[in-house]
Amino acid sequence: MRFNAAPDDLIDGAPIVVLINGGSASASEIVGRRFAGSKACCDYGEKSFGKGSVQTILPTSNGAAVKLTTARYYTPSGRSIQAEGIEPDITLARVKLETLDKADFHTCQRV
Repeated sequence: MRFNAAPDDLIDGAPIVVLINGGSASASEIVGRRFAGSKACCDYGEKSFGKGSVQTILPTSNGAAVKLTTARYYTPSGRSIQAEGIEPDITLARVKLETLDKADFHTCQRV
């Protein structure tokens, strides 16, 4: 399956915010790191779990299956997040979500 961005972008260039914590793994970790340094995305929350591997399930002839690690994800800078996790750009604990005005959004600056 493939998805492409359309010229009539409904979010009008708003940054992507990825909320992470110790239960966040795999795709949620990868999304934030994919856009690292682009000002298009920020990670908020607590350190993530650290699952930077890809598993493939291979069925066996007796109806069971074997799960094998077949790939490992690396950040654009070449670092593996496996068993390390990622530190968020902005640390938040016990977040309460509320409605914000568009004027309250700020561009994320990675350090």
